[in-house]
Amino acid sequence: EREQKRTGDVGQNAEDDHTLKERVGEQLSDKKETVTGKMETRKEKLNTKLNRLADATSPNSDIIKSTTLKDALDKIAKGMVFIKRGNFMMGCLDGRDLACKKNETPCQNIAVNDFYLSRFEFTQAQWQAIMGDNPSEFKDCPLCPVENVSWNDVQLLIKKLNVLTHKKYRLPTEAEWEYAARGGIKSKGYTYAGGNNVFDIAWYFSNSGYQTNPVGKKRANELGVFDMSGNVSEWCDDWYADSYLIDRRSNFDGHKGKYRKITRGGCWNDYQSNIRCSYRIGYTTGFKSKHLGFRLAVSFLED
Repeated sequence: EREQKRTGDVGQNAEDDHTLKERVGEQLSDKKETVTGKMETRKEKLNTKLNRLADATSPNSDIIKSTTLKDALDKIAKGMVFIKRGNFMMGCLDGRDLACKKNETPCQNIAVNDFYLSRFEFTQAQWQAIMGDNPSEFKDCPLCPVENVSWNDVQLLIKKLNVLTHKKYRLPTEAEWEYAARGGIKSKGYTYAGGNNVFDIAWYFSNSGYQTNPVGKKRANELGVFDMSGNVSEWCDDWYADSYLIDRRSNFDGHKGKYRKITRGGCWNDYQSNIRCSYRIGYTTGFKSKHLGFRLAVSFLED
């Protein structure tokens, strides 16, 4: 009996040792995963900082970097791209687009007139030069898009800009925005603005470093316009409604009498489905967020 008890104790001790080793191994494995996760996060943040430091050497930086008011106004004017008139299927179209939502339908043929659209999202440097402040959440990045601005804030900027320039800058209509995002008359039918490989053309959840990034760093679309998918969602001039009007309209200009304004393009914190060319959502005119910015437009006959 003593021998059996001793043998049993030895066996139990061996099992306890084995269990202890397993627990220690699991704890070490958990710590390793935690350390690895922290290292990946630090690596991602470092890469984002390096990207921001490198923006001064970007081939587009001379177009968008602004230090004085005169310089800012000049760069804004030079940064406008002519968008030639044409027709396109506005909304989410089966066979062309993915993950269609109810508010992206019904898809319809829309005619858009000639207009100009900014090649880049409006930057912090440009806002600072004109308005004298920087409302952005992600500061210290002059070439990053300005964000944390409401639709009403943008109207004040536009009003001041038009007084200074004697032009008629405005926000694009929703139809103009989507027409340009899809590549206008040069469209290749992409799901996202500039391609179907989202990593190449957009700053979004998987590659943004959880913040905005300097404009013009990703690949442009067919018209040479940057960041229409991702980076910041962009205000449009139109009122939002839960679906498109069924009748075919020229220069579709939204739904009057509503209380929310359209935003398009998705942002740095969105998944792929929210940076599609057809994705749309509305916010009240006073709403502001670190996800929201804008770009400018000018009607062709008013330039």
